[in-house]
Amino acid sequence: MAKQTQAIPPVEALPDNETNPFLKKFKTSLCKNWSYTKAESLWSMSDLAVFFWALERPLEALAIARSVAVAIPCPPELKGDRINFHLWSPVTRHHALIIHLDTGSASLRWQASRDAVVHQPASREIIPRTFLSRLTSLENGWLYQPELSRRNGNAKVFLGASPV
Repeated sequence: MAKQTQAIPPVEALPDNETNPFLKKFKTSLCKNWSYTKAESLWSMSDLAVFFWALERPLEALAIARSVAVAIPCPPELKGDRINFHLWSPVTRHHALIIHLDTGSASLRWQASRDAVVHQPASREIIPRTFLSRLTSLENGWLYQPELSRRNGNAKVFLGASPV
């Protein structure tokens, strides 16, 4: 049996030039175990992407999310036409993050992620119905636009839909 090669993380996941001490430690640990076939690694990748998003580093968050979305574009199957929810659950977070952060709806990656989430019956088991209904409304002429939070004057971005 041939030995499997380890998946290579994107440059944004490498700890070399990271200035944040927590992220440097997190990235170091994650890069040692970077794998698109292990749920624990996929959840950690999702956490890293969300950390970047929370720290207002959206390009890095998108790079992590895109690497996973490209590696796992649709739900992995098990024997007997079953879906591997163990792997698909964290991957849907990456697809949802791409849908939220990638501002160009003309982007092929954005459309592929939307289709992976909206048109996969497996996603209906994982993603809250309210979020799916908002995504489905995209097909009916609605477009996501960021809305600002008025609470405490913070400019946090929330998912919100408005007609085109």
